[in-house]
Amino acid sequence: MSPCLDDLVRDPARAGLLSSEERQALLAQAASVLVVLASSGVTGDRLLTVKDAAHKLKPRRCQRVMEPCSLSSRIQSNLR
Repeated sequence: MSPCLDDLVRDPARAGLLSSEERQALLAQAASVLVVLASSGVTGDRLLTVKDAAHKLKPRRCQRVMEPCSLSSRIQSNLR
């Protein structure tokens, strides 16, 4: 009898004993489980923009990332 994902969770060393066909079948099962878990209950999750992240983190002004042009002009003015 082929091992199932539960068997591998209980004894991960068994993964080294799998045939190529068993490994492919278990990978397909694992991938489908990941898709189901990732898609269930998703309600408005999204990546933050830089502006959103800055707002959430509320960094002090000196910690904020400066734009390259303003940074280079500040360096040039400090060198004079």
